[in-house]
Amino acid sequence: MESFEWENLQARFEEVEANGFATEPRPYQSGMKDGGRHSALSRDWSFGDADCVVVRIENADVLRRLIAVLTQSGDALTLSPAAITRWIERLRHFFPAFDRFDRPDPQFDGVERTYKLEVAAELKTAIAQAGSDQELADVVNTALAKSNLLQWRVYWPMSPKGDADREKLWPALRALVDAALGAPDGHASALEAFVTAWIAAVPDGKPDPARQIAEFLFLHLAPDEGIYIRYSVRQNLWLEAVGSRFPDHESIADTYREEWQFMQAVRRAFADRDLAPRDMIDVQSALWIVHNYKEEDAATFSREAIETAIDAYDSYHQSGDHAAIFKAFRAPEAARPLQNPM
Repeated sequence: MESFEWENLQARFEEVEANGFATEPRPYQSGMKDGGRHSALSRDWSFGDADCVVVRIENADVLRRLIAVLTQSGDALTLSPAAITRWIERLRHFFPAFDRFDRPDPQFDGVERTYKLEVAAELKTAIAQAGSDQELADVVNTALAKSNLLQWRVYWPMSPKGDADREKLWPALRALVDAALGAPDGHASALEAFVTAWIAAVPDGKPDPARQIAEFLFLHLAPDEGIYIRYSVRQNLWLEAVGSRFPDHESIADTYREEWQFMQAVRRAFADRDLAPRDMIDVQSALWIVHNYKEEDAATFSREAIETAIDAYDSYHQSGDHAAIFKAFRAPEAARPLQNPM
C-alpha cells in the first residue's frame, strides 16, 4: 500500500479531484476508534493517526484509472509557457482592447460569449418546462440550431428530419441532460453512455458527433466545469502545449477526462497570467480564437478608438451613459479594477 505524508496527501487529493473522482477528506480524530472516517481501519496496523481521503470506486475500470493517477509522475498536466504566451498574444491581436476576462471587453463578449449565455439561459428554462422525451429533444435541437458551435451535420440525425431511431436515442438524451445538470464527476460516464446509444440509434453513427452534442450540453448547462472542444482544436493545441499527440483511448469517457484535464490546465495557465477566466466558456472561446481566427478577423481599431471605448464603458458604470450599448452585455458577478496589468 502506498502512503503519503500530509503535504503530499493534500497534493494528491487535489490531483485525484482534478481527474474527476468523487472524493471526501476524512481527518483523523484523536480518541476515536473506527467511527466517523471508515470502518476497521483506524488502527495501529493500518492508518494509525494519519489523515485520509475517501475515493468512491464504482468498478474495476475506475480503480485502474485511480491507480494510474496516483502512480503517474508529476502533478497536474504541464503546458508549454511559450504556447500559453502565443495564445494570449493571439487573443489580444484579434481583440486589442482585451485585458482580463473578468474586465469584459465588449467586443470579445459580443462576438464569443453573450450568445452562448443567452442560449444557455433559454435552454435551462426550456428544459424545466419540457415534459416528454420528444419535447426535451425539441428543446435541445432548438438550442443546437441557435448556436454556431456545432456544424448542422453533427446533430442532423437527431433533428426533426433526421434518421435517428428516436426510441433508442431519446431516453439516452434525457439521461445525458440530467447528468449535465448534475455533479460534474458524472459527465464522463454520461457522455460514454450517450455515445453508445448514438451509435446504436444512428445509421453509420460515429462517436465524435455524439461527443460534441454531449459537450455542448455540459458547457451550456454547467459552464464552470463542463467543457466543449472541437477535434481539430484539441489535436493541434494539445500537440503545441504538451509536446505530444493527444492520447488515443479505447473509452470515450477517458477521452473526455483527458480533454477536461487539458481545458482545466489552460484555465489555470490563464489565471496564472492574471487573465481571470470567468468559466469554461471563456476558455473554450479563447482556444477557438487562437486556432481558427484568420487575419481578416482582426480588429482594425486605433489606440485612440480603443481608449475611447474603455472610457465609455467606465462612464456607463459610473453614470449610466451609453446604456443602450452596454446593457446588451452580461456583467461579471465580481468585476474588479485591474491591479497587475501585463
